[in-house]
Amino acid sequence: MTEQEAAEIKGWMSKFMDYWYEFMKEKDIMAVSLDELNEQEQNRSSEWKHWIPKFISYWYLYVIFGVVALIAGMVYNQFKPDVYRAQMTILIKDKNGELDPTMLMTNLRNYGSLGPNISNEIGILTSFSMTDRSVRLMNTEVMYYDYSHHYPVELYKNSPFTVEFDGNHLQAVGNPYEIQIIDNSTFSLKARYKLAYVYNYTTEKLLGITDCSSALEAQTYSFGEWIENGPNRFRVVLNDHFRSDIDCNRKLGFVMYDYITLVKMFHAISVDKINKESSVVTVSMRGYNINKVVDYLNTLGEQYINRGLEAKNLVSDNTILFIDRQLAEVGDSLNIAEHDLREFQSEAVVMDISNEASQTYSELKKLERERAEQDLKLKYYKNIRSYMTDKIDNLDQLIAPSAMGIEDQLLNRLVQDLVSLSSARSTQLLTSTEVNPNVIAIDERIEATKRSLVENINNMISNTETAIHEQTIRIRELENEMKGLPSAQREFMNFKRKYELNNTIYNYLLQKRSEAQIVKASNTPDNEILDRAHPSLAIRVAPRKMINLLIALLIGLAIPTIYVFLKFYLNNKVMERSDIEAACTNNIIGQIPQSSKASPTIVVDNPKSPIAESFRTIRTNCDFLLKGKDKGIILVTGDSPGLGKTYISINIASIYAFYERKTILVGFDLRKPRIYQEFELDNRHGVTDYLMNRATLDEIIYRDVKMPYLDIITGGKIPPNPAELIASARCDQFFEELRKRYDYIIIDTPPIGLVTDSVLLMRHSNINLFIVRQGITNRHSLKAVVNDLNHRGVSPSIIFNGIRFDGNYGYRYGYGYGGYGYGHGHHYGYGYGYGYGYGYGYGDYYGENGEHDKKKHHRRKKH
Repeated sequence: MTEQEAAEIKGWMSKFMDYWYEFMKEKDIMAVSLDELNEQEQNRSSEWKHWIPKFISYWYLYVIFGVVALIAGMVYNQFKPDVYRAQMTILIKDKNGELDPTMLMTNLRNYGSLGPNISNEIGILTSFSMTDRSVRLMNTEVMYYDYSHHYPVELYKNSPFTVEFDGNHLQAVGNPYEIQIIDNSTFSLKARYKLAYVYNYTTEKLLGITDCSSALEAQTYSFGEWIENGPNRFRVVLNDHFRSDIDCNRKLGFVMYDYITLVKMFHAISVDKINKESSVVTVSMRGYNINKVVDYLNTLGEQYINRGLEAKNLVSDNTILFIDRQLAEVGDSLNIAEHDLREFQSEAVVMDISNEASQTYSELKKLERERAEQDLKLKYYKNIRSYMTDKIDNLDQLIAPSAMGIEDQLLNRLVQDLVSLSSARSTQLLTSTEVNPNVIAIDERIEATKRSLVENINNMISNTETAIHEQTIRIRELENEMKGLPSAQREFMNFKRKYELNNTIYNYLLQKRSEAQIVKASNTPDNEILDRAHPSLAIRVAPRKMINLLIALLIGLAIPTIYVFLKFYLNNKVMERSDIEAACTNNIIGQIPQSSKASPTIVVDNPKSPIAESFRTIRTNCDFLLKGKDKGIILVTGDSPGLGKTYISINIASIYAFYERKTILVGFDLRKPRIYQEFELDNRHGVTDYLMNRATLDEIIYRDVKMPYLDIITGGKIPPNPAELIASARCDQFFEELRKRYDYIIIDTPPIGLVTDSVLLMRHSNINLFIVRQGITNRHSLKAVVNDLNHRGVSPSIIFNGIRFDGNYGYRYGYGYGGYGYGHGHHYGYGYGYGYGYGYGYGDYYGENGEHDKKKHHRRKKH
């Protein structure tokens, strides 16, 4: 593992812990005091301790998902192609104070220039126009691939064949072609896709979608043969990289791309300054083919440097172009004048010219030279004015006035400002649009400069035309003076004058052209490539195998973590003591663990078991609630079936009987009696018979059931009106007689959340026990029922039943729904079909099912 990967892993771990801490912390983060802040910190610590056992109890999920995630990460690393990053560095020079040869030629400094800054230069490097310029030089319109691997491998400059396409013909682009080389002369070819875009390389426009169905079937062609395959027209030729023993067995192919797609493919470069103070930037790019990335970066850097040099050479190039046009015109006139002079000299004899005539000739020649210079300046002025009107978008083609010998400082400055503003606008548009405030500001300055320039040019044209007119008048006067000379001498002087005038202007233009060429040769790039991109300096950046494995592992660990968190966070069942304390403020007088024994009379069958000790604790707490009384009636109820009410009633009665207290267990679940089944008793006579005055108390009591001091009264036959029987005076008489005979009366009642029987019986009880079972009792139901009882003045005590301790720490919250079990095999199948809203079927309590368990049990003999 490299240091960079280690640092990245450390950063990932830090971020993960921060996010997880924020996710797990309390939702109410609005603290109102320092004490509450300290309390929140303590709560966070306890919350972690509260969640850790839950997560650890599902350790096997972490192992499974962690291993699967690591395997997935390794497969991803195996099938993911390597990605390389290459970079070059460019120095962007500071132009302030730099001596520019162009400034020397124009004889002024660029005071109005908007000097480029680092952001603009970065914008130029990342512009689409610069990318397009570089892509065209790389000739990547056709890319070659090797399809014999898990993923396509580009054969950049290493393909055994070359595709030559007809640029004047429409081509289908973006459709991969597969080539199977048969031998040195033939190959098979087919396209992958039915549809493809049509592209015109001449106009560089996409023309829609075409059908390539004819190319889907493999066909055999010869190398060098022109293939017209739908809209395509190309040929495939072998090159020097072809090796018959290797390439004939490879699955190769190629794809033709349009320039728009190519620019998008190569546009993904990154340009950054090496530090805030430096003007050195790094240009980097990522790609699958390292040589291709390196070539593109170097091409981009060269074109960027050339672009800056071309911008500096604009003045010189424009000056040379203008002078060349003038030289062509003057050169023709010079040739004609020279020819006429020679012809005249060969045919006529010229005598010596007088001194006075010689002076007149010299003055005339001087005036004509000055007028020719004024004519040249006039052409320049009109050229500038035409640019202001006809070529408004090509302001960078203007010529500096001083390059043509015009020394007017204002005109030179205005022209230079206009060129600089136009260049600044073009640079700004590389990174913004025309509605950008900076572009709008430059446009306003351009318009103001143009108005000043046009006004100044009009004045210069007017002044020049006046000067030319005056010179023309003076020339005519001198020509009239020359008329006194002999005709032969006069004609000779005219031919000689025209020749010398054209020769002087021609030499003047040649001088100016030489000066412009010298300046152009003296120009150097504003910027410089410090380090070119090189394959040996490129680094592999993807796939980051260790990072990918770490991410995969974190995802694998996050999945079970989220599952466990949501499982318990969204669970509305009572899972632990804190859930009960959050729902109500009633006392919890006992906690009964889940038993692995199947017997419902576990206290009788195994009196030394930990569960028996739990019931002894409950007995002790009940004695405390009785406040020293040696007799009492204990009612056992709950909000729904399946909580273990009968189980707890049986064992509480059994634990009191162990202490040789006369105890009776009464099955007051008249709607669905169950106690008789657990003790294998006969249920033909029970509470119902007594309340209906069809049996005496002695007739319904089963004495010394399984142990001395424990008597039992079963529920009896199911009556049609159990609530009315419980509310009758006969029921009061029933409890009155029991109080006289027994120390402790344990009442097993139906669910209080479904029927009112338990509430009616509570007027006879001293202690009301409310059973809450882990994983069964609904927290919202618990809160609603217990608070209702509290408002009625009945404050039940809570017994937490069915707690599992088979986890590593604390409770193990794996439980089953649908009935409750004393172990793993014995279940009570309550079938109450009330539709109360808690997801149970509570049928028989309202007589909806019409049937009850008719299983016959052996009736014990009554004593």
